[in-house]
Amino acid sequence: MPKLSPFGLPLLPACAGALLGLVWLPAVAHAQAGQVLQGTVHNTSGQPVGHAVVHLRQPATHTDLTQTTGSDGHFRFVVATQGAFELEAATDGAAPVRKSLSLAGQPTSQPVDLVLDTAAQGFQFADQPEFTVAGVTDWTAVGGHGSDATLRTSESLAQQTATLLSAPGTARPPVPDEAAARRSMAALLAQHTADGYRGAGDLAEQLGDPLAAVHSYQQAVQLAPTEQNQLALGSELLVHRAIWQAIEVLQTAVAAHPQSAQLQTALGAALFAGARYQAAADHLCRATDLDPAGSTAYDFLGRMQVATPDPLACVEPRLAHYAATHPDSSNANYLYAMALLKKQEKHPDPAVLAQAEALLQRAVAQSSACGEGYLQLGILAAAKRDYATAIHDYQSALAARPDLYEAHYRLAVAYDRTGQHDQARQEFALHDAIKQQQTEATEKQRREVKQFLVDDQAAPSQQPH
Repeated sequence: MPKLSPFGLPLLPACAGALLGLVWLPAVAHAQAGQVLQGTVHNTSGQPVGHAVVHLRQPATHTDLTQTTGSDGHFRFVVATQGAFELEAATDGAAPVRKSLSLAGQPTSQPVDLVLDTAAQGFQFADQPEFTVAGVTDWTAVGGHGSDATLRTSESLAQQTATLLSAPGTARPPVPDEAAARRSMAALLAQHTADGYRGAGDLAEQLGDPLAAVHSYQQAVQLAPTEQNQLALGSELLVHRAIWQAIEVLQTAVAAHPQSAQLQTALGAALFAGARYQAAADHLCRATDLDPAGSTAYDFLGRMQVATPDPLACVEPRLAHYAATHPDSSNANYLYAMALLKKQEKHPDPAVLAQAEALLQRAVAQSSACGEGYLQLGILAAAKRDYATAIHDYQSALAARPDLYEAHYRLAVAYDRTGQHDQARQEFALHDAIKQQQTEATEKQRREVKQFLVDDQAAPSQQPH
């Protein structure tokens, strides 16, 4: 089980069949400060239970105080009024247990025990946290693996993980008015429900407050470790480059929901960001097996294969299936072609190269916007020294994607090989200018996406950097 708490919040261990005893230890402070009620949540073995939710309510005054126990199992209330109160303790999967009591402003040593039957309790995080999200910084502190292509791919896939459970075609909601959003967040948090916490997390992320977002998402997971809540927490960590922590969260989620293609896909994206390329492919291949009619896992898998330095096991047959079942999809044909070409880099097979070329021709015929397909066709033509065809393909690639700077570079080389030196110089200059513009734009975007600063208390030995 992962040990997680992005804000150092203690987590509720899984203890199926155990009973939780709540010991109330009242104390009296000065009248101006109110009466202080403090206690401890523990299990039958006497061990403190972190992240238990404790409510103290007074119906007459509509008072509703909530505490989440710390890692030592303690909670503390300050009550300014007297009269009848209701004390409640609850954990996910167990019915809340309530006890009525009366506070008259006088201390009492009589303990109040609340016993929760958690025998039917669902999945929860079992261990104390081993990391906290201590703050954020800009992208200048980012760590990445491999080439710029793999880093860019991992960033793009990370952004998409947050939308895996959204309805197809759902547009990203507009950034709300901050004042109204803050009021909505407060109302959602006051519900003390998993849905409320997740909704507050969504608003916090939209407002550019990832620390508040990850805090809220964790609260949602503790109350209800559903597929959606765990995906929200894992993707939030991943987007903000807490890669190892995202992997742990999503591994736990997959263990709890092994038939979820969306969680398998998200875990694959996280593992890819950590340069565990084959492990990432394994989970994405599992996702395609769970949802063979879908397209997202295939798309992730194909883009990873394009970006990685070496072929990945299990990828080619899945993309072959994707192309066979989606024959009219330009993307499916392009990705399968690229998977075939990946294996041809060291030991080319003319028959396989011809198959890949046919798939690329099909891809660009199905979508004239497939600039990458035209680019690959140009590369294949240039390898056969058919520079006239290569020049035509590169020009088609740039007609579809003027920002495809690699096409400008290869077009320049083809012009140079055919004696068109002025055109070659122009294309080289365009390549340099566009690449510089895109590098600056990427760095700007990275600075805007804050990176979590993680305080590891017991970092795993294989933690990615």
